[in-house]
Amino acid sequence: MSSALPFITANDVGLVHDLLSRHVSQWKPLPIRCVGQGWDTIIFDVGDGLVARFPVRAQSVDTIMREQQWLGYIASVIATNTPQVVHTCPPDDTFPYPWLVTRWVDGDLALGCSPDLRDRAARSLALAVASLHREAPRDAPTNPFRGVALGVRLERLSDDVNCPEMLPYSERLLHAVADAPTYDGALVWCHGDLHPGNFLLDEQGDLAGVIDFGDLTRGDPAVDCATAWLSFTSAGRATYFETYCQARGLDNDARVSLISRSRGWAVAAFIAPLLTSPLASERYRALGRYGLSQVLLDDSLT
Repeated sequence: MSSALPFITANDVGLVHDLLSRHVSQWKPLPIRCVGQGWDTIIFDVGDGLVARFPVRAQSVDTIMREQQWLGYIASVIATNTPQVVHTCPPDDTFPYPWLVTRWVDGDLALGCSPDLRDRAARSLALAVASLHREAPRDAPTNPFRGVALGVRLERLSDDVNCPEMLPYSERLLHAVADAPTYDGALVWCHGDLHPGNFLLDEQGDLAGVIDFGDLTRGDPAVDCATAWLSFTSAGRATYFETYCQARGLDNDARVSLISRSRGWAVAAFIAPLLTSPLASERYRALGRYGLSQVLLDDSLT
């Protein structure tokens, strides 16, 4: 699929309105506005309670297709609110890529809160993640970046850690990945991109929902547990892992292995891309810097 084909931008509200009107006529009078764009998708509010999601580059098409196929199943197993698919939209002569419409999930992005406030959601996020982490079937989607063995990420990481913010700690960061135990357990359903920009908080600061399942994959559960290093303080991280390990019945050896692997995944799959990718906004670079500070701590979790 050629990346030269047109993608929707924040200025294409008229085109989005036409596409929605074409697919479901009763949506024609609804107001539409762009509410955000990530690395892979752009999001438009549709009236009160609907969200239209479109890919923003050719590599992002698979993220939409994963959500079209699997969001219904994920909603049936995860112990929190998630987007519900209302309509799946195939490519046509106006927009040559698949897109979808989901229900809006109420809540505020955790990214807008300080880590000590996010700590309030550590327990409920751990329970939600544990509920998702059931063995995935062979036909579950795979992700070439988040659904592989952690060691596979080492080659790319060796280049990433040469960026100015990571270079002083490059040896420690490489060891965080290289020294992590190999995961030999069952491959489970993983959100794949779990960070404070993809979970929501309610008015009390507790978990309100998890969004953006475009990186959904079968893989090592530590991929999702890496969020503990980006989302929480040391105290919140301890709560997260204690809750998660109890929920999944992990013994101490499994707990120690999970924490080590999740730390490695935090470096390889989140912190390094956030600090090196030209697609990262300053807000997300700040998240990468916070995660870096946390993995460099002499943490007592292990």
